[in-house]
Amino acid sequence: MREHQITVNDKARRHGGDACIEVEGTVLSLILKGGMLSLKIRIPTSKELKECTLVDLSSHLPWNPELLNEEEVTSDEYEEMVEGTMQRQILTDREINVRHTKPEKEDPSKYEAFFLHPGKQTMVNTLKCTTQYGMINMRVPMRQHYKSRNPLLNRRRIMEPYATDTWFSTVTSYQGYNCAQVFCGIKSHHVSHYGLKSESDGPEALLDFFRQEGVPTSLTRDNSNMQAGNLWNEYMKRYWVKDDFIEPYHSNQNPAERAMAGQKEKIK
Repeated sequence: MREHQITVNDKARRHGGDACIEVEGTVLSLILKGGMLSLKIRIPTSKELKECTLVDLSSHLPWNPELLNEEEVTSDEYEEMVEGTMQRQILTDREINVRHTKPEKEDPSKYEAFFLHPGKQTMVNTLKCTTQYGMINMRVPMRQHYKSRNPLLNRRRIMEPYATDTWFSTVTSYQGYNCAQVFCGIKSHHVSHYGLKSESDGPEALLDFFRQEGVPTSLTRDNSNMQAGNLWNEYMKRYWVKDDFIEPYHSNQNPAERAMAGQKEKIK
Protein backbone atom coordinates (compact mmCIF):
# COMPACT_ATOMS: atom_id res chain seq x y z
CA MET A 1 0.00 0.00 0.00
CA ARG A 2 2.87 2.37 0.69
CA GLU A 3 4.09 1.76 -2.87
CA HIS A 4 0.63 2.96 -3.97
CA GLN A 5 1.14 6.26 -2.07
CA ILE A 6 -1.13 5.22 0.81
CA THR A 7 -0.18 6.22 4.34
CA VAL A 8 -0.10 3.26 6.71
CA ASN A 9 0.37 3.98 10.41
CA ASP A 10 1.13 0.48 11.70
CA LYS A 11 2.02 1.47 15.26
CA ALA A 12 -0.59 0.46 17.85
CA ARG A 13 -2.30 3.12 19.95
CA ARG A 14 -1.10 1.46 23.15
CA HIS A 15 2.45 2.12 21.90
CA GLY A 16 1.82 5.77 21.07
CA GLY A 17 0.85 5.36 17.41
CA ASP A 18 -2.30 6.15 15.41
CA ALA A 19 -3.01 2.65 14.03
CA CYS A 20 -4.85 3.69 10.87
CA ILE A 21 -4.74 3.80 7.08
CA GLU A 22 -5.06 7.19 5.34
CA VAL A 23 -6.13 7.26 1.70
CA GLU A 24 -7.75 10.11 -0.29
CA GLY A 25 -8.92 11.88 2.87
CA THR A 26 -10.45 8.71 4.30
CA VAL A 27 -9.16 7.27 7.58
CA LEU A 28 -9.59 3.55 8.29
CA SER A 29 -9.00 2.62 11.92
CA LEU A 30 -6.98 -0.49 12.74
CA ILE A 31 -7.49 -2.58 15.86
CA LEU A 32 -4.98 -4.71 17.75
CA LYS A 33 -5.99 -8.36 18.05
CA GLY A 34 -3.68 -11.14 19.14
CA GLY A 35 -0.62 -8.91 18.72
CA MET A 36 -1.53 -8.08 15.08
CA LEU A 37 -3.10 -4.93 13.66
CA SER A 38 -6.19 -5.79 11.63
CA LEU A 39 -8.92 -4.01 9.69
CA LYS A 40 -12.47 -5.01 10.56
CA ILE A 41 -14.54 -5.69 7.45
CA ARG A 42 -18.04 -6.90 6.64
CA ILE A 43 -20.21 -7.55 3.60
CA PRO A 44 -21.65 -4.22 2.32
CA THR A 45 -25.34 -3.76 1.76
CA SER A 46 -26.85 -3.06 -1.66
CA LYS A 47 -27.49 0.55 -0.65
CA GLU A 48 -23.88 1.02 0.46
CA LEU A 49 -22.59 -0.39 -2.83
CA LYS A 50 -24.63 2.22 -4.72
CA GLU A 51 -24.12 5.29 -2.52
CA CYS A 52 -20.71 4.92 -0.81
CA THR A 53 -17.47 6.09 -2.40
CA LEU A 54 -15.08 3.38 -3.54
CA VAL A 55 -11.53 3.73 -2.28
CA ASP A 56 -8.65 1.75 -3.81
CA LEU A 57 -6.16 0.42 -1.28
CA SER A 58 -3.85 -1.15 -3.83
CA SER A 59 -2.66 -0.53 -7.35
CA HIS A 60 -4.25 -2.08 -10.41
CA LEU A 61 -0.77 -3.06 -11.61
CA PRO A 62 0.59 -6.56 -10.84
CA TRP A 63 2.40 -6.90 -7.53
CA ASN A 64 6.06 -7.85 -7.95
CA PRO A 65 7.78 -7.68 -4.53
CA GLU A 66 11.02 -9.14 -5.95
CA LEU A 67 11.56 -5.81 -7.74
CA LEU A 68 11.52 -3.82 -4.51
CA ASN A 69 15.13 -3.56 -3.37
CA GLU A 70 17.34 -0.99 -1.65
CA GLU A 71 21.06 -0.50 -1.51
CA GLU A 72 22.97 -1.10 1.69
CA VAL A 73 23.23 1.76 4.17
CA THR A 74 26.42 3.78 3.89
CA SER A 75 28.48 4.94 6.87
CA ASP A 76 27.24 8.52 6.56
CA GLU A 77 23.63 7.41 6.33
CA TYR A 78 24.07 5.18 9.39
CA GLU A 79 25.53 8.06 11.44
CA GLU A 80 22.56 10.24 10.44
CA MET A 81 20.16 7.49 11.51
CA VAL A 82 21.85 7.16 14.92
CA GLU A 83 21.87 10.91 15.46
CA GLY A 84 18.22 11.23 14.48
CA THR A 85 17.26 8.37 16.81
CA MET A 86 19.04 10.00 19.73
CA GLN A 87 17.31 13.32 19.08
CA ARG A 88 13.89 11.64 19.00
CA GLN A 89 14.59 9.89 22.27
CA ILE A 90 15.34 13.22 23.90
CA LEU A 91 12.30 15.04 22.50
CA THR A 92 9.74 12.24 22.62
CA ASP A 93 8.39 10.44 25.67
CA ARG A 94 8.52 6.73 24.84
CA GLU A 95 6.45 5.53 27.74
CA ILE A 96 4.08 2.76 26.66
CA ASN A 97 0.49 3.68 27.34
CA VAL A 98 -0.60 0.49 29.11
CA ARG A 99 -3.63 0.74 31.34
CA HIS A 100 -3.19 -0.87 34.74
CA THR A 101 -6.37 -1.62 36.65
CA LYS A 102 -6.48 -2.05 40.39
CA PRO A 103 -8.94 -4.43 42.02
CA GLU A 104 -11.84 -2.60 43.60
CA LYS A 105 -12.76 -3.29 47.18
CA GLU A 106 -15.80 -5.53 47.37
CA ASP A 107 -18.95 -3.95 48.77
CA PRO A 108 -20.84 -6.56 50.84
CA SER A 109 -23.98 -4.42 50.98
CA LYS A 110 -24.93 -5.22 47.36
CA TYR A 111 -25.41 -8.89 48.33
CA GLU A 112 -27.62 -8.23 51.36
CA ALA A 113 -30.83 -8.34 49.30
CA PHE A 114 -30.10 -11.98 48.40
CA PHE A 115 -29.65 -12.95 52.07
CA LEU A 116 -32.73 -11.21 53.55
CA HIS A 117 -30.69 -8.17 54.68
CA PRO A 118 -28.76 -9.75 57.56
CA GLY A 119 -26.63 -6.65 58.20
CA LYS A 120 -23.20 -5.51 57.04
CA GLN A 121 -21.10 -7.39 59.60
CA THR A 122 -23.07 -10.61 59.17
CA MET A 123 -22.73 -10.28 55.40
CA VAL A 124 -18.96 -9.78 55.71
CA ASN A 125 -18.65 -12.89 57.90
CA THR A 126 -20.82 -14.91 55.50
CA LEU A 127 -18.71 -14.02 52.47
CA LYS A 128 -15.55 -14.71 54.44
CA CYS A 129 -16.72 -18.20 55.37
CA THR A 130 -18.11 -19.15 51.96
CA THR A 131 -15.15 -18.01 49.86
CA GLN A 132 -12.22 -18.96 52.07
CA TYR A 133 -11.34 -22.00 49.95
CA GLY A 134 -11.59 -20.25 46.58
CA MET A 135 -8.63 -18.70 44.84
CA ILE A 136 -7.88 -16.97 41.56
CA ASN A 137 -4.79 -18.06 39.68
CA MET A 138 -3.79 -15.37 37.22
CA ARG A 139 -1.28 -16.09 34.48
CA VAL A 140 -0.27 -13.82 31.61
CA PRO A 141 -0.57 -14.76 28.83
CA MET A 142 -3.70 -16.71 29.71
CA ARG A 143 -3.90 -20.41 28.88
CA GLN A 144 -6.69 -22.97 28.63
CA HIS A 145 -7.07 -25.29 31.61
CA TYR A 146 -8.31 -28.84 31.11
CA LYS A 147 -8.32 -29.52 34.85
CA SER A 148 -10.41 -27.55 37.32
CA ARG A 149 -8.45 -25.14 39.49
CA ASN A 150 -10.97 -25.64 42.34
CA PRO A 151 -12.43 -29.19 42.21
CA LEU A 152 -14.66 -28.54 45.25
CA LEU A 153 -16.62 -25.88 43.36
CA ASN A 154 -17.61 -28.47 40.72
CA ARG A 155 -19.38 -30.71 43.24
CA ARG A 156 -22.62 -30.39 45.17
CA ARG A 157 -21.92 -29.65 48.83
CA ILE A 158 -23.94 -31.69 51.37
CA MET A 159 -24.23 -29.66 54.57
CA GLU A 160 -24.35 -32.77 56.71
CA PRO A 161 -21.78 -35.18 58.24
CA TYR A 162 -21.73 -38.70 56.80
CA ALA A 163 -20.41 -42.05 57.99
CA THR A 164 -19.04 -44.90 55.88
CA ASP A 165 -18.04 -48.54 56.21
CA THR A 166 -17.42 -51.57 54.02
CA TRP A 167 -20.14 -54.25 53.86
CA PHE A 168 -18.80 -57.70 52.98
CA SER A 169 -20.85 -60.51 51.49
CA THR A 170 -20.34 -64.26 51.23
CA VAL A 171 -22.14 -64.33 47.86
CA THR A 172 -20.90 -62.66 44.67
CA SER A 173 -23.52 -60.50 42.94
CA TYR A 174 -24.44 -60.92 39.26
CA GLN A 175 -22.33 -57.79 38.58
CA GLY A 176 -19.28 -59.40 40.17
CA TYR A 177 -19.36 -57.43 43.43
CA ASN A 178 -18.13 -59.13 46.60
CA CYS A 179 -18.65 -56.16 48.94
CA ALA A 180 -20.06 -52.65 49.01
CA GLN A 181 -19.09 -49.27 50.41
CA VAL A 182 -21.96 -47.83 52.44
CA PHE A 183 -22.43 -44.10 53.03
CA CYS A 184 -24.98 -43.02 55.65
CA GLY A 185 -26.13 -39.49 56.52
CA ILE A 186 -25.91 -38.96 60.28
CA LYS A 187 -28.84 -36.52 60.41
CA SER A 188 -30.96 -37.52 57.41
CA HIS A 189 -30.19 -41.30 57.67
CA HIS A 190 -29.93 -41.37 53.88
CA VAL A 191 -28.04 -44.52 52.81
CA SER A 192 -26.14 -45.03 49.55
CA HIS A 193 -24.41 -48.22 48.37
CA TYR A 194 -21.58 -48.57 45.84
CA GLY A 195 -20.53 -52.05 44.80
CA LEU A 196 -16.91 -53.19 45.07
CA LYS A 197 -15.22 -56.19 43.51
CA SER A 198 -12.62 -55.97 46.27
CA GLU A 199 -12.02 -53.78 49.30
CA SER A 200 -9.20 -51.97 47.49
CA ASP A 201 -11.79 -50.33 45.20
CA GLY A 202 -13.04 -48.24 48.14
CA PRO A 203 -11.37 -44.95 47.05
CA GLU A 204 -13.09 -45.19 43.65
CA ALA A 205 -16.42 -45.69 45.45
CA LEU A 206 -15.67 -42.54 47.44
CA LEU A 207 -15.22 -40.56 44.22
CA ASP A 208 -18.46 -42.04 42.85
CA PHE A 209 -20.26 -40.90 46.00
CA PHE A 210 -18.87 -37.36 45.60
CA ARG A 211 -19.91 -37.36 41.94
CA GLN A 212 -23.39 -38.86 42.32
CA GLU A 213 -24.51 -37.56 45.72
CA GLY A 214 -22.22 -34.70 46.78
CA VAL A 215 -19.41 -33.82 49.16
CA PRO A 216 -20.30 -33.98 52.90
CA THR A 217 -18.81 -31.73 55.56
CA SER A 218 -17.17 -34.67 57.37
CA LEU A 219 -16.86 -38.44 57.02
CA THR A 220 -16.79 -40.81 60.00
CA ARG A 221 -15.03 -44.13 59.44
CA ASP A 222 -12.94 -46.79 61.13
CA ASN A 223 -9.18 -47.25 60.92
CA SER A 224 -9.08 -49.93 58.23
CA ASN A 225 -6.07 -49.90 55.93
CA MET A 226 -8.15 -48.97 52.91
CA GLN A 227 -10.06 -46.11 54.58
CA ALA A 228 -6.86 -44.73 56.10
CA GLY A 229 -4.72 -45.21 53.00
CA ASN A 230 -2.93 -42.56 50.97
CA LEU A 231 -5.35 -42.58 48.03
CA TRP A 232 -8.43 -42.23 50.28
CA ASN A 233 -6.78 -39.37 52.21
CA GLU A 234 -5.81 -37.66 48.97
CA TYR A 235 -9.47 -37.52 47.87
CA MET A 236 -10.51 -36.28 51.31
CA LYS A 237 -7.99 -33.43 51.13
CA ARG A 238 -8.87 -32.56 47.53
CA TYR A 239 -12.53 -31.95 48.41
CA TRP A 240 -11.95 -30.51 51.91
CA VAL A 241 -13.78 -33.22 53.86
CA LYS A 242 -13.11 -33.34 57.58
CA ASP A 243 -11.83 -36.61 59.07
CA ASP A 244 -13.75 -38.29 61.92
CA PHE A 245 -12.57 -41.63 63.28
CA ILE A 246 -14.12 -44.04 65.77
CA GLU A 247 -12.18 -45.61 68.62
CA PRO A 248 -10.40 -48.86 67.74
CA TYR A 249 -12.50 -51.99 68.31
CA HIS A 250 -15.64 -49.88 68.95
CA SER A 251 -17.58 -50.40 65.74
CA ASN A 252 -20.80 -49.46 67.55
CA GLN A 253 -19.66 -45.82 67.37
CA ASN A 254 -19.96 -45.83 63.58
CA PRO A 255 -23.50 -44.83 62.43
CA ALA A 256 -22.93 -46.74 59.18
CA GLU A 257 -22.68 -49.98 61.18
CA ARG A 258 -26.12 -49.39 62.65
CA ALA A 259 -27.53 -48.58 59.21
CA MET A 260 -26.11 -51.82 57.78
CA ALA A 261 -27.49 -53.82 60.74
CA GLY A 262 -30.99 -52.48 60.01
CA GLN A 263 -30.72 -53.39 56.33
CA LYS A 264 -29.44 -56.87 57.14
CA GLU A 265 -32.57 -57.46 59.23
CA LYS A 266 -34.74 -56.45 56.27
CA ILE A 267 -32.87 -58.79 53.93
CA LYS A 268 -33.39 -61.84 56.14
